[in-house]
Amino acid sequence: KKKSSHAGVSLVWKWRTDNDCFYKIAPLQNQGVLLLGQSSCILLDWKHCTRAAFSTQKSPTVLNRWNNTKATQEHQYGRIQSLQVISESATSLYCKCITDNGWILTMNLVHDKKQAAVQLIHGPPRVVIQETTCGEKESSEHYSKPLQPVTAYSTTSLLVWETVPTVTHVLPHHDRRNVGGSLQVIRSDERSLSIMDIHHRIAKLFLKSRATTITLHPSNEYLIVGNKGGNLEIWAARKLSKKRKHSE
Repeated sequence: KKKSSHAGVSLVWKWRTDNDCFYKIAPLQNQGVLLLGQSSCILLDWKHCTRAAFSTQKSPTVLNRWNNTKATQEHQYGRIQSLQVISESATSLYCKCITDNGWILTMNLVHDKKQAAVQLIHGPPRVVIQETTCGEKESSEHYSKPLQPVTAYSTTSLLVWETVPTVTHVLPHHDRRNVGGSLQVIRSDERSLSIMDIHHRIAKLFLKSRATTITLHPSNEYLIVGNKGGNLEIWAARKLSKKRKHSE
């Protein structure tokens, strides 16, 4: 049987998993490829492929499967939309993730363990509770959520994502026990990007309109941002990293 070939491209190997749908793929320098699915994270070694009996196709070796990523994505963090492998060794992988709801997580994937070590390193602002329109404000235990998934981009040295606007709940009465009336929800009209470096320091870049696409120039010196209004902006990333820094 001939190999499938199109325009000079031929199929090397094919692999399929059961009961999962992978939506993020991270190629690795030494180990092969890391797949992030709805319920698990799988590490494949494509350097060591095997061929099943009576089959003409090769399949990569499954090195490990971590099964607790589903619980992470079902939490308030939201679905992981940006997966970046920061470092890799013969025994583990260290990744940083940006979620739909603007949370930044790290995942330490150790090869001989079945559970990923997930740690939260940054989150969106807390929801503000205000007693009537002119009343006092206080922070609640809940976190602000965006109306739509945040725009994000990541490299091994830089994470960039759309900052989640602060949500304020204005109560209809001074007495919180009074449930009559409707709760007023106000979202901040501030539009900005959050930029995190390898030391987890965060800089804020203020925009006039919502960012719809983000990328970094290959030189790592310029941040390119496309806005909702059809505008394209280029920012000097090195200069930006020296300004308006603060630690979380």
